[in-house]
Amino acid sequence: MPSHLRNRVQSAAVAGALLGIAHAMWPDPGERSVWVYRCITTFGYGHLIGAAWFARQRMAQLRPRDIPVPLWRIFIITSIGTLLGTYAWLLHLAPGLILFFFGVSAWHVAENDLALGQAYRDEGRLPDLIRSPTGHAGALAATSVVVLAGLLTPELGWTVRLGLTWTGPSLSDVFAAVTGYHLVSWVRFMIDRIRWIRWIDADSPGRMYRALLAVHALPLAISLALLGSGDRVATAETLVFGPGLYLFWSVLHVLQTAISRTQHPTGREDLFSPSHSSPITETQS
Repeated sequence: MPSHLRNRVQSAAVAGALLGIAHAMWPDPGERSVWVYRCITTFGYGHLIGAAWFARQRMAQLRPRDIPVPLWRIFIITSIGTLLGTYAWLLHLAPGLILFFFGVSAWHVAENDLALGQAYRDEGRLPDLIRSPTGHAGALAATSVVVLAGLLTPELGWTVRLGLTWTGPSLSDVFAAVTGYHLVSWVRFMIDRIRWIRWIDADSPGRMYRALLAVHALPLAISLALLGSGDRVATAETLVFGPGLYLFWSVLHVLQTAISRTQHPTGREDLFSPSHSSPITETQS
């Protein structure tokens, strides 16, 4: 089986198994949703942090040369703060918009899945964003299926409005299936990429594994700390690790990865964007 297909099968199996375990551990849909969101977003934040950190050389090239670094950082921080305020305001006016932002995240998952297929054939190099009509059609079709599944969840109530008695999976189930698949698929790809880079620098795998652990350790530590603090911070924990705030950062992640895949670092390559060649081929991986 080709490496990219093996990645997809294994990722879907792991994501499905974890969701099945969640259903067995928390039969109550409300309690299960809380834990599903908590677990998925905790590891999802590690993914977002890792993408931003490892692509920092590429993103740094966006700064105009005549703007000092401190001023540029202030501009980025204030811009993100403004966007976050606007996002919160929009969700307050129309909570159903969360499905739109989830759709953006789902499109990223579909597009990334297509990109990983090409990356496996090109020794770990991620291509630019898909540009072919077929690629766009495939990504949009997958996104439409996810959005439709979200619309039919009990939380959004569209089945009741349409007079349907059918109740599909919960929104947390759809969120966990799509996001969980993406997270597992990317970790699996990183492991394969590290194996390819080992042929270039024998010391790289250790550094890269430590880096992957580090970017996931921070959100995990915060999640455990908030979880162990009792009811006093229950609201903060729900806010930080709920789908609403996570999807804001997820959409920024979509924008950041789209930009970074069009930039070319001038210094040492990062984990997410290697340009070195390796002797590993698709048939050998």
